[in-house]
Amino acid sequence: NDVPILSTRISATRGMLGNRYPGLFPVGEDRQLSHLLDRAESDQDFYGKLLQATRQLKERFSPRSELAAWRRLLTELSIS
Repeated sequence: NDVPILSTRISATRGMLGNRYPGLFPVGEDRQLSHLLDRAESDQDFYGKLLQATRQLKERFSPRSELAAWRRLLTELSIS
């Protein structure tokens, strides 16, 4: 099942989701989060953009991709 993501705009989530991900809001901005939740619930176009962005990221976080990333990292570390 696809679940759209809303998250604080911190370096970790920007690194995972990208700076242009539509569901990011500033740290401590409860009103901004509330606005995004309302918008996701009432604006089908916005909800669709969130889902599309989440689906595009799905492969990046699949178990196969995660394993490949770990293998690359471990290979790099063993060469260093």
